[in-house]
Amino acid sequence: SWLRSAVYWLTDMPLQFFVGFNTHEGKVERRFSRTSMRYIKSWFLLDVLIVTLDWVSLVGFYDGEFLEALRIGKTVRGIRIIRGVRILRLAKLGPFIQHIFDSVHSDLMLLSLKLLCIVVIAFSLNHFIGCMWYLIGTATAADGMESWTTMSGVAERNPGYQYVTALHWSLSNFAIATTRIHAVNEWEHWFGVLVLLVGFVCFASGLSAIARIVSRYYSQESSTVHAEKSLRQFMGDRSISPKMSQRIWSFLRGQKRNRQRLCEHDVVLLKDLPKVLRVELRKDMYVPLL
Repeated sequence: SWLRSAVYWLTDMPLQFFVGFNTHEGKVERRFSRTSMRYIKSWFLLDVLIVTLDWVSLVGFYDGEFLEALRIGKTVRGIRIIRGVRILRLAKLGPFIQHIFDSVHSDLMLLSLKLLCIVVIAFSLNHFIGCMWYLIGTATAADGMESWTTMSGVAERNPGYQYVTALHWSLSNFAIATTRIHAVNEWEHWFGVLVLLVGFVCFASGLSAIARIVSRYYSQESSTVHAEKSLRQFMGDRSISPKMSQRIWSFLRGQKRNRQRLCEHDVVLLKDLPKVLRVELRKDMYVPLL
């Protein structure tokens, strides 16, 4: 799997020189001079670093003396450190996630995706924190120090139990909760303090982001909720019969489902589109109907 991953990213680099992009005028730029320059100014140096480290770790896996020659340290630990740099590839997920959001037309679906994105980010961050916590525990134990892995008996358990225990510790400290796992030596205490500080900030930021997303969704629905409240109040004041109330609500729900489709002139933001992009939009709308 390491070899397939290294080959994939190595062959992906030359292809990135030919990837087009959208300009500020609404056009798709495909000229090689422009696409290659854009790639060089954006992701090229990061890709070179990660691909180089991928192949260094791959060669070091089969030839431990190679890593020793580079003075990286013990073979297994050196490979883990080098492979950990690949986390920088997560920076490329931002544009990809934004493309997914741009393809969603439902407000409720967009709300669900944003909440799911926050949960996935929180889990991914705790995954790496838990792995670092386990790495510190095993490294300090290998140096002859007391560690949380030896004191809790995790070192003798299977890898699945070790992972979920480290992940549980990370989630507990991230959310200011409790767990029976605790730091034993100085390095673990320093790392625990750092995780508490980072977790406090991230936990508060995550809660505020969730509250902001949900409140924005309900603020968009506030006019509809106010209108329905007025209708219910009117029916109560006038003692409207249940049968008539059901007929009215059934009609309104059907009308909401069968609402008229918006036209181009009804959307204010579309008026700011350049002529080229507006023509492409109309082709996308009407060509399938021809």
